[in-house]
Amino acid sequence: MIFLRNFIGIISESSNCKVFILHARKALLSKYNASKNLRIPPLNYSHVYRIKRDFPYYKIVINGGVETLEAQIHLQYLDGMMIWT
Repeated sequence: MIFLRNFIGIISESSNCKVFILHARKALLSKYNASKNLRIPPLNYSHVYRIKRDFPYYKIVINGGVETLEAQIHLQYLDGMMIWT
């Protein structure tokens, strides 16, 4: 989490980037292949919400396991989402 927060801080300060699309699942590349990484590691939406609280002036969009029925929940905390269909 600290690495991600620092990364966003550095990128936003050194560039014109104001939108960040964050995946809510940590990839375990040494343990799972790409297909399994889309299903096995747990989703952690609270990490993405925390980034939005830390950087309220940037657009933070979530990706990872979001289905249409839960969209309104995420929009209470974030600026957008990518929906899984």
